[in-house]
Amino acid sequence: MATQNSKESTWIPWELGLSDGYITYQNTIILPVTESANKWDEVEYYGVYGHIEKAYSNNKSIHDWAVIYPDKRENNLWLREWLVK
Repeated sequence: MATQNSKESTWIPWELGLSDGYITYQNTIILPVTESANKWDEVEYYGVYGHIEKAYSNNKSIHDWAVIYPDKRENNLWLREWLVK
């Protein structure tokens, strides 16, 4: 989970690395629980792992939560799909 204080955390990079090592990069994601989560893009690990955000389908018919990966569209999934894979 990412909060306003996550940028200063020394534990989050360690926790993400541990998760990455045990359950792979694609299954390690960040859940922002703050309005300002998009303001800490400069934090290195935020650009490495996927994160959850609101998203629209290509034809704008679906507005739901999605897992967005740093490569920006290549591997993105709807959260409900990510949860069952």
